[in-house]
Amino acid sequence: MLFVLFVIAASFVVYTAINVTKYVSAFNEKANISTGFVGLIIFSLITSLPELLTSSYAIILGQPTMSFGNILGSNVFNLLILTIINLIFLKKRMFNNVSYENQRTLYVIITLNVIALLGLYFPWSLPIPFFHISIASATIFILYFLVIYRSYKSQDIQEEEAESSGLMHLTIQQIVLRGLLYIVLMIIFSLVMTRISDQIVIAYPEIGATLVGTLMLAVATSLPELVTTYTLCKMGHANIAIAGIIGSSLFNFNILFVTDLLSTKLSIFEQAYQSPDIDILKVLVFLGMGLTIYLSIYFKVAKKLKKIPYVAFSLGLIAIYLYCIQFMFS
Repeated sequence: MLFVLFVIAASFVVYTAINVTKYVSAFNEKANISTGFVGLIIFSLITSLPELLTSSYAIILGQPTMSFGNILGSNVFNLLILTIINLIFLKKRMFNNVSYENQRTLYVIITLNVIALLGLYFPWSLPIPFFHISIASATIFILYFLVIYRSYKSQDIQEEEAESSGLMHLTIQQIVLRGLLYIVLMIIFSLVMTRISDQIVIAYPEIGATLVGTLMLAVATSLPELVTTYTLCKMGHANIAIAGIIGSSLFNFNILFVTDLLSTKLSIFEQAYQSPDIDILKVLVFLGMGLTIYLSIYFKVAKKLKKIPYVAFSLGLIAIYLYCIQFMFS
């Protein structure tokens, strides 16, 4: 019954995400905002709300490895989403014209993976009274805002020919209010989904919190990214879709800082270090770093590739993901 309730809650998260995407696209059309800002900041923040809420709530429930696994698992799954959508819209070859800003942000994500890995090996905390903030999460927090500021100033993402959202008859006020309504609903169902996940861990201890966080919760909270990426690509907003996925992964790392603020015991890195599942989390970071490097190479050579090598690159990333997930939990 718990698994059925989990699927129902996840379905409502997807439904609300579809509508949030439509209203954010309509807001972009009405307000004529830079697509880089919309993709890297607005879309990434909205689609990462489930990860933020579920990871924060998991910390409050006393499930640090579920929280950490959700963040890392979502980031890895985001790369898988991007690759699958690329195959679905193969004729458009969406990786042919990836903006320089998107490519540069990938390098930042590689750096954040390195910082997270160092944090798992050396979980040192800052000497701040009443808080348990790790050096790793504080560094990630600072880098995140530096990247956001630089992206906002550069506005490098290319404008694209795209379909209309179909909501241009609404005023900006109507678009914002309806969009906020769906965001609130998405928040509610995300919290319900986390609570159900916690009950699954209690009812089925053999599954483990890390597995629930890395697979079930990570995949479920990444469904908004899947829906928004597909919808945006269908509408012709390929670079916004890519920026949204990359920005979401960027924001997910920043959630580590938020969980540190909410932790009443140790920092999330210290709690992960003491967990018996620490090796799984390390492998997840290595996987995320490896797939990000792989994707950055793919972006560089995509234009030069013929159809079969182009498809092979995507299938290779999917194969690596599936093998590593199977290896971690076998």
